[in-house]
Amino acid sequence: MSPRRMLSALAACALVTGRPGFSQSGDGKPSKTETASSSAWTTVTYPEGSLPRGKLMFERFCAACHGAATPPPPDGAAPAGPTGPGPMAGGPVIPPGTAELHVKYGGEVPAALEKRTDLTTESVIYFVRHGSGVMPPLRKTELSDADLKSIADYLARGH
Repeated sequence: MSPRRMLSALAACALVTGRPGFSQSGDGKPSKTETASSSAWTTVTYPEGSLPRGKLMFERFCAACHGAATPPPPDGAAPAGPTGPGPMAGGPVIPPGTAELHVKYGGEVPAALEKRTDLTTESVIYFVRHGSGVMPPLRKTELSDADLKSIADYLARGH
């Protein structure tokens, strides 16, 4: 690419993002500190042990099996999951762990873990590390102690 075309491309980048495509430090090298402001991705970091981090880790590691039921998909859409009376019967999609807990407790306590008020940090950690029924134990290589503690605190403290 010719230098003129390169400059045009960089100018276009600056117009789109509101920032130059690169900047130069005093020694003539490109600076590594600039980022494009038009990025669709945002990185959020929560401190270990915080409730927002626990919620994020719950959504990442647990919600697929232990989340709340979701409404059925719109007509013609593929079902979102294989469990419960589910979308094939026009009902909600119920994650498998939530469905199992509903059967186990017969509706006496909420089946979705986020809606429970009787969970303790210690009990959540125990069941995740040791497993229960069809739920396999999760090793420290799959879910770190810090992330598990964040999840357990989130579920135990109410949200």
